[in-house]
Amino acid sequence: MWKGCKFSLWRIQNRRTIPPRFVAQENLVDDELIFIAQDSLLAKYVRTIHNAPDEWFHYATQRLPEALRIHASRSDADWTVKTIESLGGVRISWLPNIMAYSMPFQRGKPPNEEVKETLRLLHETGRITRQEIASMVPTECIDYHEDMVVLDMCASPGSKTTQLAEHLFPSGVVIANEPSSGRLNTLSSNRSRVSLYNILITKHDGRHFPNIPKPGFDAILVDAPCTGSATTRKNPDVWASWSPTDGKSMFKLQLDILSRAASLLRDGGQLIYSTCSIDPIENEAVVAEFMRMNKEFHIAEDLPTLFSSEVFSSGMSTWPLVDQSCEEVTSTGHWLNSRGSRVEMLPPLEEHFELAKRNHDIEREFQIQNSLQSCLRLWPQSQNTGGFFVAKLVKKQKNPIEHTEASRQIQPRDADEFSHLASLPKHFEYPVDKNREAFWTRGKKILSTPKIVETRLFSPSSRNSKNAEYPVNTFAPLRLIHMGSPIFVEKKEVWRLRHESVLQFPYKYTETAYDIPHELAQLLLKEGQVELDSLPSMFEECPKGPLLLKVDTPRHTVFISAWIGAKLTPMVGPAEQTVLLFQLENVQLEESA
Repeated sequence: MWKGCKFSLWRIQNRRTIPPRFVAQENLVDDELIFIAQDSLLAKYVRTIHNAPDEWFHYATQRLPEALRIHASRSDADWTVKTIESLGGVRISWLPNIMAYSMPFQRGKPPNEEVKETLRLLHETGRITRQEIASMVPTECIDYHEDMVVLDMCASPGSKTTQLAEHLFPSGVVIANEPSSGRLNTLSSNRSRVSLYNILITKHDGRHFPNIPKPGFDAILVDAPCTGSATTRKNPDVWASWSPTDGKSMFKLQLDILSRAASLLRDGGQLIYSTCSIDPIENEAVVAEFMRMNKEFHIAEDLPTLFSSEVFSSGMSTWPLVDQSCEEVTSTGHWLNSRGSRVEMLPPLEEHFELAKRNHDIEREFQIQNSLQSCLRLWPQSQNTGGFFVAKLVKKQKNPIEHTEASRQIQPRDADEFSHLASLPKHFEYPVDKNREAFWTRGKKILSTPKIVETRLFSPSSRNSKNAEYPVNTFAPLRLIHMGSPIFVEKKEVWRLRHESVLQFPYKYTETAYDIPHELAQLLLKEGQVELDSLPSMFEECPKGPLLLKVDTPRHTVFISAWIGAKLTPMVGPAEQTVLLFQLENVQLEESA
């Protein structure tokens, strides 16, 4: 005990030299964290921009509660809701359009192994996504309608991508873009985990994302790279690492990405800009400069009405200028001479008009100042969440542009890896919906996407910034890494049905699946295989190969992809086997009760 106290005292005495990664360790006790945080530059800065800094500090130094979303597109979503609520989950009332839940324990610290394992299985099988509540806000600011094409410009790890896909399912599609090769794997894994066919993954620098065919994207989410200064509740290292120059260093990157998104958006389209930062230099200053550069946009005034007025604070129409030690400076010139400062970052105040050369459009500057208040700020103390900033920018409708001839034709550098299928081969027993689905091949896979991928992205031609035209029936110049959902995979010259395709459209398979009793399903899932002589007579004439089994329950139908050869074997992963078995055992318990 004495050694532990001595070690803690050593930490406190040397807190100025503790590297950020050391501060973030899970064994850092609350008192030590508060000691480090209270003298941090971040805490000092918040005192200049917040009217209740002590309340903010109290929450900002606490761990986040565990939070999650339940995927409503799953046929067993009601069962998942019941399971989460049995663990103490409480639904987030101010996010009414999604099944968002807060759990009664800290993030990553369930009360026992049973709860820990249950959440792991539900997340791994795509029934839930574990996601911070504040992170769920930006996608809820979009006005959704059918057949939308949406871009998630900075998508990894993919929690917002899957949230977008849920809203757009089944007819709309989200293009999830990630420039980093290392982060693409996480994004692809999340797409596969949730088993949604309306996600396409691309790899582009957001500042140079290529054009898609006209009319462009219906909505774009720019959850921009930022300093993460509002993430202290999950990233305690921010307390020791943040400085006021950090936001300045992100400003140009954020503005460049946002500006490129604006050029990709259709008339009347919606552009959502968000960060997990509290710094107005990364938030309101970026939005203000964007509005100066893009007069065809306005800040949506109805954004605060989408949520309870008690949840969010208004955006800031002005902000203080601080030096390196977070002391407010009175001389604008002195501030501009400090490292990283730019006139574009100055708030839209009359005293800055001449210095920032904004005298030519004073009326626009006052409009920007007033409309910044329609942005949203989520502070930790409001709803026991992390912090977030969101702005909704809407592109004005223009008069239709007359068709112009392309300057020249461009051939794609590489052939598309994805080939379009006009129809599925006849031997596939798959109920095709030609009005809703498009089919593709890649390697030994047959994939399915919403029809809109074909009609909006593949069939029309697209042009680059120099009006040169790519050919029709290609995805050029998009660099597609993944698209849609695999429904069949060839292995040893046999096409096998992928279980994730069943999860998306279970109603399609009711006629082709074999009805089996609960007992057989439980035996198959528990043992991992069943001898052929133990099977019902209906399997005697069943050809060797893939097949689909189903068990009807009072709540929903349980589907099990299987293979029949020397034995009957389930073709689902271990986590899915465990969940399905748990569901069937619950049904038996309810029926016996």
